[in-house]
Amino acid sequence: MKLALKHTIVAILLILSLAAQVAADSVEDATVAYNRGDYATALQLFQQSADKGSAIAQFNVGAMYANGQGVRQNYAEAVKWYGLAANQGLADAQYNLALLYTNGQGVRQNYVLAYRWFSLAAAQGSTEAAKSLELITARMTPVEVDQAQKLVPARGKAEIVPAPGKAGIVISMRRLGGIHVVPVLINGAITLDFAVDSGAADVSIPANVVSKLDLADADFIGQRRYQLADGSTTVLKTFRIRSLKVGDTVVEDVIGSVAPAQGFPLLGQSFLRHFRSWSIDNATHELLLKK
Repeated sequence: MKLALKHTIVAILLILSLAAQVAADSVEDATVAYNRGDYATALQLFQQSADKGSAIAQFNVGAMYANGQGVRQNYAEAVKWYGLAANQGLADAQYNLALLYTNGQGVRQNYVLAYRWFSLAAAQGSTEAAKSLELITARMTPVEVDQAQKLVPARGKAEIVPAPGKAGIVISMRRLGGIHVVPVLINGAITLDFAVDSGAADVSIPANVVSKLDLADADFIGQRRYQLADGSTTVLKTFRIRSLKVGDTVVEDVIGSVAPAQGFPLLGQSFLRHFRSWSIDNATHELLLKK
């Protein structure tokens, strides 16, 4: 039995981070075109923002390829665009990418990778992903499950089962297009909404934001190879973030990566590992941290 994709187009919200503001008009115009049935125009406008790194636009391009709206149906292209959005932490994209791996649509069937992306989506509160994770686990061999679990960050697994009331630090969050986001003050200078992404190795900040942080040459520490959603790798510059303030909590000396301009800021493992444990309370939309 094939599982069903979530084909709904995600509309961009009015409250945006600095990194996403430039792409907002194109996504809003694309959504208007989509809602009136002008799929060709909608795809063109979504594509413009997707090419600049907008996770929401990347998801929508993937959905239109999956649906065959404004373009011939092409699951391989859907895998590509869902993968880009999933790598930025968009839960709906992670869920759909997992489904494509499960069903073998546009990509060779791979329960191990499906398990990985279902796990990451479930860790962000997706009940559909949690149910699908149980279903696919029943289809897998013990060896496959063991292999899949090694692909899921340990803290990402812990996030699936939140522990409300047990954390020493409670940070209010909100949902933005399927992502849990939290405002973060960077180097005491710029506040942005970050997606909490256990699948990201480091804190990721778009290049157009990094350029505004008044960093010294000594703050840049080299390059690192990162694995993307489709299994491919890319090399990004890395730098030292002097401080990140989340709520009243300040974490100093955090490794960051310079993401493509207009990408969404990600609060990854280089921040989360400063805490003994962390989780997300999906009922109250709170980030729970314990040192």
